[in-house]
Amino acid sequence: MDIKKLLGKRIRRLRQIKGYTQERLAEESGLSVAFIGLAERGKECPSIKTASRIAEVLGVSLSELFDFPERSLHDDRTIEESLEMLSRRLKTIRKDNARFVLDMMERLIERLERG
Repeated sequence: MDIKKLLGKRIRRLRQIKGYTQERLAEESGLSVAFIGLAERGKECPSIKTASRIAEVLGVSLSELFDFPERSLHDDRTIEESLEMLSRRLKTIRKDNARFVLDMMERLIERLERG
């Protein structure tokens, strides 16, 4: 995969983890929504200055923005990204439902550890 596509996927993933829309990322970075969309699809590549602004808004360093971690076989998210997205999602549902999901996950993990 080329660098523009890798960077675009990384920007999209970090934006989603942060819970930002393309509109919010564009507004806070001083860029257009169209540019953010093109960058995330790997059609445009931001300059270093623009990438630095995007990284700052997303709360990562410029080097972290260009850190393309190994991906799982089934998904283009890292484990850390998936856990952060799951955590954010659990915060949006009713507490009793979140407790149920967490309880089920704990039971599944215990079962997996027992073999």
